[in-house]
Amino acid sequence: MADLADWLRRAGFDCRESPEIRREIWLKLWANLCMNPISLLTTATSDRIIEDPLLRRLCVSMMEEAGQIGAAIGVSDSPPLEKIIGSIRGLGAFKMSMLQDVEHGKPVEIDALLTVLHDIGLLVGVPTPFIDGVLGLARLRANSLGLLDDGSVGGADLFSRMQHHQTQNRTEAPPAWQEEVRAQ
Repeated sequence: MADLADWLRRAGFDCRESPEIRREIWLKLWANLCMNPISLLTTATSDRIIEDPLLRRLCVSMMEEAGQIGAAIGVSDSPPLEKIIGSIRGLGAFKMSMLQDVEHGKPVEIDALLTVLHDIGLLVGVPTPFIDGVLGLARLRANSLGLLDDGSVGGADLFSRMQHHQTQNRTEAPPAWQEEVRAQ
């Protein structure tokens, strides 16, 4: 790991070594899961999102849901939410990457930030109503701008159908969607 870090530093990247890469990735996701899609929906910079009491509460609710998912998958020692919000506040009037992508006509990272949490929440039994609501709004907004990746709509819908199927009687014939998935 030290050799890779040294190589990246010599190439001009700011990097640090971490023995807990899974936790680092989780913290990065946690810090971005609310601010990015809200910036997509509102075109607001991070400071304006945090300073709005209703949007701040939405961010906290989304991060709390993600924290419950993190605890369910073994990533439970995340920093306090106020520390994350303080770090974001320290960026000032920052344009989140989804807002920058919209401004440049690039597809937005909905799956990497929201769909993945929706899907993991379903798998581990953690409800995600705030994440789900923002996911639906973000997909509609990105689609209306022509910036929705074709695969973004399918993932959450597939897991929702799988969850529904698991509650049905196991002796029933498989639903048509399952046959479609097998055929692909």
